Amino acid sequence: MRQFNFCPNCGLAQLEVKNKNKQRCKHCKRVFYFNPHLAVGAIILNKNRILLAKRNLSPYKGYWDIPGGFLEINETPIQTLKRELKEELDLDNIKVKKLFNHFYPDFYGKGKEEPTLNFFYICATNEKEFKQSEEIAEVGWFDLNQLPPKIAFKNARLVLADFKKTLHSPSL
Repeated sequence: MRQFNFCPNCGLAQLEVKNKNKQRCKHCKRVFYFNPHLAVGAIILNKNRILLAKRNLSPYKGYWDIPGGFLEINETPIQTLKRELKEELDLDNIKVKKLFNHFYPDFYGKGKEEPTLNFFYICATNEKEFKQSEEIAEVGWFDLNQLPPKIAFKNARLVLADFKKTLHSPSL
């Protein structure tokens, strides 16, 4: 977990670790929380198939992932989802149907030092071809019962497993 060497508030090096999730400055008493970074993913469906993207960057380079990314300042989750799909896949025609299930905590980075909180939207598109960015090595449609073995990130593996359980639910 990343920690501060100097207090971002007063600039002094009098920080104590309260626990792995926060630090406190002994001088100005300010507490700094290491909150998770918010991220969204798109469960893009076409019948019983889901669109996955093979990562071209670390971490998990060469692994398949659910398209999406991190929220930026002043973005809503749906704005982030649409921006990421445009950046990664040049996808404009996306219908966001609903938020799936619940949130999935995980870690990001080579050393898994960045906590994340991931949530996923069920989406649909009529587009058949995708122009992938440098972040994406390949795009593919996969039957939900025959997913590739190398899935990036614990949160993606968990949401895919949860989603497969709800396939026959009338609420989708």
